This record gives sequence, structure tokens and C-alpha cells, in this order.
Amino acid sequence: MRFLDRAHAADLFRKRTGKIHPFWGNGTLHSAIGRAATAEPFLSDSGYLESLCCVIQTILDWRHRAG
Repeated sequence: MRFLDRAHAADLFRKRTGKIHPFWGNGTLHSAIGRAATAEPFLSDSGYLESLCCVIQTILDWRHRAG
């Protein structure tokens, strides 16, 4: 959830100031994750697809809570 909150805060910062947040980027999840991100594996990797499903579900849960 920390990365989702950072991405959201960076998006609000960008919209308010017109600038990219100095630590959390441009408001995308990828930008908020920054150096923690690794190269994206192939879609034929079942473990990757299961992880991607988990990320999508977490984002949906976060959005429902945020209103």
C-alpha cells in the first residue's frame, strides 16, 4: 500500500505544481516504485502473472477504500 499512497501523492503533487515529485516521480505506480522495480518478465511466466494479479487486486482494493 505504501507504493500506492506514494503514487497518489505524487500525482496530486504533479497536478498541483505541474512538476514531478522529487522522490516519488510523476504519479505512476512504476515511478513510485523507482529502483525497487526490476525488468518485466515474459507473460508466459506463471509466477509473474500471479504476482500481477495480486498487484491489480491490491490496487482495486485501495481504490475502493479511497472512495
